[in-house]
Amino acid sequence: MKDKFKECAKKGICSLNCSEYKKSECPGYHSTIVDENGKVLFRIPLIDEYRDNYFKELEECAEEEGYITKQELLKKINEKCEFPSRKLTYYMNLGLIPKGIKTFIPYLKGSVSWFEKKVLLIIPAIERLTKGYDLTLKEVSKYANLIHNFNSEELVNYFLPLEEIKGLNPEECDEYIRYAHKLNQHKFKSILKVYAYAKAGYEYDYRYPSLTVDNKTLISSIKAEISDNRVKKIYVRFLELKPGIKISNNEDLANLPVFKEVIFS
Repeated sequence: MKDKFKECAKKGICSLNCSEYKKSECPGYHSTIVDENGKVLFRIPLIDEYRDNYFKELEECAEEEGYITKQELLKKINEKCEFPSRKLTYYMNLGLIPKGIKTFIPYLKGSVSWFEKKVLLIIPAIERLTKGYDLTLKEVSKYANLIHNFNSEELVNYFLPLEEIKGLNPEECDEYIRYAHKLNQHKFKSILKVYAYAKAGYEYDYRYPSLTVDNKTLISSIKAEISDNRVKKIYVRFLELKPGIKISNNEDLANLPVFKEVIFS
């Protein structure tokens, strides 16, 4: 029976006619939802006589694996900020969030789009940043793609002081260029935090320097590993801030225990 189930799951179909299903001995999966690379994301439960509860059961099954429907995604985001469906498409086209996986569910009309749950953390954070820092979504897209594609040569510009960037003559850089450089670094690191926080399971809010997780106060720290004028890795660490401890420099940060770490490379 197990071998037959593997074949069903592999093909992503179930005729509901096999002997295991008729004898109620089927493991309980109807088909599989896969990503563009063929990786199985989650399995669809079989439809039985309780049709009214089927879609709810399907949503619960997907949520356990870290996925949410487009309808539920928009509902939850709109509880925090106004976010129309067309804007979700725009975010996907700009590469700000992973594209939804559209699928057709047996016996249900129309298609269903599934999104990774971390999108719930990314969108409100970006919406706040674009309003608070006057960032355009195209700017955010530029920074996000630098991170996702890990352009190691260009990334170095967002970590080094202007004086250390290869090919630049510091004496020719006026005050405006220095200010613009620092502003771009600040914007980039804010977007970096959006994706690092989401990877760690948190929502970034630039208005608050710390967050509380499991009754612990955490602050974030960014460090880049640079060699040969390239960024090899970027570390975003969530450091535990003990009561009464004051932070005045990077050396103080280095002495704090690491609660969680996200690495981009």
